[in-house]
Amino acid sequence: WGARGAPGFRLFLKKKFGSVMAGWRALDTDVSGQLAFGEFCGACRSMGYAGNLKKLWCELDVNCNGIVSIKDLDPEVGTTVGKFKEELLHEYGNMVTAWFKGIDTNSSGKIEEKEILAAVDRLNLNDQIDGNKLFKMLALHGSHGLTFQDFDPAAYGQWLGGHTLGLTGNAPKKLAALERTLGKDDLPVPKDQLEGSGAGLVQKWREHQTGKHQAEMQSHLHEAKALRLGLHTVDGFKKAVIARCGSLLGAWRYALDLD
Repeated sequence: WGARGAPGFRLFLKKKFGSVMAGWRALDTDVSGQLAFGEFCGACRSMGYAGNLKKLWCELDVNCNGIVSIKDLDPEVGTTVGKFKEELLHEYGNMVTAWFKGIDTNSSGKIEEKEILAAVDRLNLNDQIDGNKLFKMLALHGSHGLTFQDFDPAAYGQWLGGHTLGLTGNAPKKLAALERTLGKDDLPVPKDQLEGSGAGLVQKWREHQTGKHQAEMQSHLHEAKALRLGLHTVDGFKKAVIARCGSLLGAWRYALDLD
């Protein structure tokens, strides 16, 4: 893989993790949306990549600004996934609400290709995004579906950890990360705010999110608390691993019996 530059590195990530996006998550361990050279080299060595890292970095850092994003690693993946998440934020305000209301609408804990297709259709993105291709971009190695944790590790961690401020204030941070990914100075505010005007519109929208989603976030926090408490019982543990892995057999194969 190492002798083939950026294309070879993308193939390496697909083979090891199932997709370039899954590989990016393994690289971007602090979920900042960008990598510096030292961070990049450390992550590559940890995952067993043996190519010329300096040469690969120069190939990826096309702007020579010392920072690499998912769009630099794979422009098509970065643009497609970034656009999808941008529209989710536009429609739902934050990724937690987007997951529960816009993607995992049956609350199964795991989504399949048909649910990504439905989400793309719901967002009126069929003329801009190929839902089948988007699902493959998000796919994980050895998995037949995606959990909330797979889709957005940062939002999942905040939801499970019960950080109310992190949930209700998540959209501004996500917008900033998407701005870096997509190379935009501005991203659209939610539809119900588009009729407003003035320089402080985005700030007003951000402030609005806390009040607007408070009751909804409290409901999610209650679910998270119930899940954590349920882990102390056999039935609760079974429900938790099914929600995470899709089935007890999947949990045994991919999370429990690792040897």
